[in-house]
Amino acid sequence: WRRISDPRSIDKVLKQVYADGSIKTDRVLSRILEITQHPAAAASFASIMFAPKGQLSFQESLS
Repeated sequence: WRRISDPRSIDKVLKQVYADGSIKTDRVLSRILEITQHPAAAASFASIMFAPKGQLSFQESLS
């Protein structure tokens, strides 16, 4: 969890998410870092990452 919630790791992910490198992600980064300090943050992250696959595809759920 420490590695995933490290500011450098989060910043690297944000740079991959936002294709436009000129977008300022400072506010997003600070908000994410704040959330990672919550006592249930690691458990919440794990429950999302290891949740069973949905029955509908993304495209099907849009229909």
